[in-house]
Amino acid sequence: AMLEKRQVQYNMSLLVEELVRGIHSPPPPAPPTPPGPSVEERFAENNPYLHYQSDYYSEAEALWAEVAPEGGAWDETLASLRKAVLAVQLEEQEEKLAKFTALREKMTEPRRKPNSSEVYDLCYGCLRAAVDSF
Repeated sequence: AMLEKRQVQYNMSLLVEELVRGIHSPPPPAPPTPPGPSVEERFAENNPYLHYQSDYYSEAEALWAEVAPEGGAWDETLASLRKAVLAVQLEEQEEKLAKFTALREKMTEPRRKPNSSEVYDLCYGCLRAAVDSF
């Protein structure tokens, strides 16, 4: 009886050791990939003398879609957009070139932020006081 008890204990310990050896923790999750540069950052890098403005950027994308070679992806530079505009048929080129030129001019100047209403009210009050004193 004592021998049987030891045999059962020995077999149980072997079984438990085998089970424990088969248990593994899952591999750690991969670290999240850092976000890439934003559209604004890419545009600034590709067009150092221009100012990114989302609505003008959308206009540039739309113009690219009109003039791009079949299946061509835009590299977000106005230089490549200009080349694509100059490559279109002459009948369309004048209109597209006018759009491109207007777009480039808009992106050359930084967009001015509107003044706060407080500053506006102050300036308006000063002007009114100056006019009233005449």
